[in-house]
Amino acid sequence: MIETDLKIEDIIEKEGIYSCLTKGTSMQPFIVSGRDTVCLVKPKEKFSFGDIVLYKTKEKYILHRVIGFKKNGSLVIRGDNTYRKEYKAPSEIIAVCEGIYRNEKYILCSDFRCRESARMRYITFPLRLMKYNSRKILSKIYHRIFGKKDNEKI
Repeated sequence: MIETDLKIEDIIEKEGIYSCLTKGTSMQPFIVSGRDTVCLVKPKEKFSFGDIVLYKTKEKYILHRVIGFKKNGSLVIRGDNTYRKEYKAPSEIIAVCEGIYRNEKYILCSDFRCRESARMRYITFPLRLMKYNSRKILSKIYHRIFGKKDNEKI
């Protein structure tokens, strides 16, 4: 998630590029909140699997990865660290992440290693989802058996 008072789409339209630190955990481990600076550019005409795209919902800017395409042309999008798919029309995409500054090093998103990393996150998604759901179920069972203390959070 990216928070700003400025309209990112206006800056990209005028300057052609926008760079900022990110906030949020939805793209971890690839993009880490407060550490990595993303460089956003105008969207291409055609999107590819693994592209990191910026779109807006209500007043929040969201940075997630393209993981597929629907027959009607919509993009299937999900954060690397989330479990819910979203569907966006290409016209809703404000920008595409061209690269990331991490520890004074620039990492190009079109680099083979970045694309391979995205592919591996996609392939291992069912295992990560199973782990996530198992933890939720085990937590519910635990709290039913042992109860929840007043000052304890689930």
